[in-house]
Amino acid sequence: MKKPLPLHLALISALVCSALLLAGCSPGNDPAEQTEASPDTSAEFAAPEPVASVRVWSYRPEPVVAPVLAAFTAATGITTELEVLRGDAVVEALPNTSAGDRPDLVLLVDTLRLETLKAGDQLSAMPASISAAVDERFKDPDGHWAGISWRVRGLVQRADEAQDLDWTDLPEIAEAGRLCVRPGAHVYNRSLLAWQILRLGEEEALAWAEAIHGAPTRVDGGDRDQIMAVADGRCDVAIVNHYYLARMRAGNDEAMSEAAKRVLFGNPDQPLAMQANISGIALVSDSPNPDGGRALATWMLDPANQGVYANPVAEFPISWPELNLALGEALEAFEAVYPQRPWAAELASAIPSAERFFGSRGAVAE
Repeated sequence: MKKPLPLHLALISALVCSALLLAGCSPGNDPAEQTEASPDTSAEFAAPEPVASVRVWSYRPEPVVAPVLAAFTAATGITTELEVLRGDAVVEALPNTSAGDRPDLVLLVDTLRLETLKAGDQLSAMPASISAAVDERFKDPDGHWAGISWRVRGLVQRADEAQDLDWTDLPEIAEAGRLCVRPGAHVYNRSLLAWQILRLGEEEALAWAEAIHGAPTRVDGGDRDQIMAVADGRCDVAIVNHYYLARMRAGNDEAMSEAAKRVLFGNPDQPLAMQANISGIALVSDSPNPDGGRALATWMLDPANQGVYANPVAEFPISWPELNLALGEALEAFEAVYPQRPWAAELASAIPSAERFFGSRGAVAE
C-alpha cells in the first residue's frame, strides 16, 4: 500500500501560528495553561429546551477543560459541572457509580480507556448525526465514542545526531542503554503496544515490548523528562507524544524550550510511521441527563468548535485538514507528521493482549 506523503514543515509551521491566536495564546506561553477560550471560536448552537446542567468527568485538568465548557455555556445557555479524575480513575470509578451520580459525558485521552468503558457496557451510543463530522478512523464503528482531537506518538532524537529509524530498531538501542521511554503501564505505553500488535503481529510485538520495557535506561517522569534526557545526551532516542514537544517549545521555561529546539521529531530524511491516537468523548449509559450529554457532544464535535479544546493542548483538531486550521508556531520542530494505520478505531482487538503484557509485569497504570 502506498504510504501517504509526510506533511511538509512549512505547511505545519504556517498552519500552527494562527491556532495559538485562535486559542488566545502567544508563542511565549504554554498553551495548556490558558484558562479562557476565545468567544469567536464558538458556533451558534440550538439546544433542546429546557436542559439541565451537564455533568462531565475528565482526565485532563480544569485549566484545559473549563474554558471549553465555558464556551459551550456561552453558546447554548446550558451549564456544566466538571470533575477531574486522573490516570485510570474514570475507568475504575464509573462501573461503581450509581445512576444518580454518574456523569453525562466523559472526556478521555486515549482509545484504550474508551474501549475499556465500552466493553464494560458503561457507554451509550451517540446518534450518528452527532459524530458525522468525525472521520471513521477516529471514532468507534458502533458509535460509542468519537475523537475531538488527535495526536501522534513517535520518536525524538538529537537533531545533530539523528538517523533514519524504524520502530524495530529500538530493541537494539534499548539494549545499549540509550532508549528513554515513559516508565510503567501508562495508558500511552499500553495503547502504543496495541498499535504495534496490529502492525507486527502479536508474537513479534510482545518481544519488542519486552525489549523496550526491560531497557536499563530509566528516566523518571513523563514525556517532557524523556525529551530532556535526549537533549542532554542521556539517551539517543525517546518515545513521546508530539504535543509535549510543542508545549516545551512554546512555553516560558527557558531550559525546556532550548532542549526542545535541540531535538528532532521523526526522521531526518525518510518518513517514520507514527501512532495516531485521540482525545475522545463518550456519552455515559444510565446518565441523569442524556439530553444534556448529547447537546454537549454535538457542540464539541462541530468543526467550528473543535479548536476550542485542541489548540490550547497542541493537538490536531479532528477536522483540521478540511478546515485548514492552524496548529501553532510550536510545531515547527516537526520534520514530518506521518500517522499510519492502524488507526484509533482499529485498536480494540489488540487491547486485551497489550493489557495482559503489562499486567503480567506487575506494572502500575498511571
